Amino acid sequence: MKRRTLALGLLTGLTGCSILPERPPLKLYTLLANLSAQNCSAPKRRLSSVRINSPMIASPYDSTRCYVLAKDSRVYNTDINRFSSNPGNFIGDGLREVIQNCGPWNVVLSPNSISTPAYQLTVFVSKFFINAVHKPFAAVVEMEVSVIASVSGKLIFHQTYFQTQNAATDNMAGAVNAFDICLENIFLTLTNDLNKQASRM
Repeated sequence: MKRRTLALGLLTGLTGCSILPERPPLKLYTLLANLSAQNCSAPKRRLSSVRINSPMIASPYDSTRCYVLAKDSRVYNTDINRFSSNPGNFIGDGLREVIQNCGPWNVVLSPNSISTPAYQLTVFVSKFFINAVHKPFAAVVEMEVSVIASVSGKLIFHQTYFQTQNAATDNMAGAVNAFDICLENIFLTLTNDLNKQASRM
């Protein structure tokens, strides 16, 4: 009992000195906070409805931590700097907004909608990290997008999109901005591809 009391006393004392510094406050960052669909032109609607399912993200990127590929070819994650939510949530919300404004469907449904859509769109994110092997650091994003007809289950669209964007600064704010540019470029290319494909759906 005396040993335990002594140990607790030493730990309490050390927390007030430089040997055990206080943990820095957690900083949270939001992706696609300033998403704009102004760069696309809404086409004449041809199709009825689509449900955009919650994006799936490969491990370990399905986390609020930001992953960094370092010079030793190992992947590390941030601890103090994190996303305020799983990147899949940001990607899903952003994609629904862009497709609602610019895509070929009249109605865009959320994943939890009880309505039966004519089509279902699925996203799988295979890469979502910062490449810090050399400067400038760069965001890397890769995702597969598929669209199926709900009734027949027929695959009518499948494409893989890859983007990389140099970060303006070598910190979390620069990484978030680089991720945003990657995602916005992918969303714009995807909606253009979907609009071209719409006449065949």
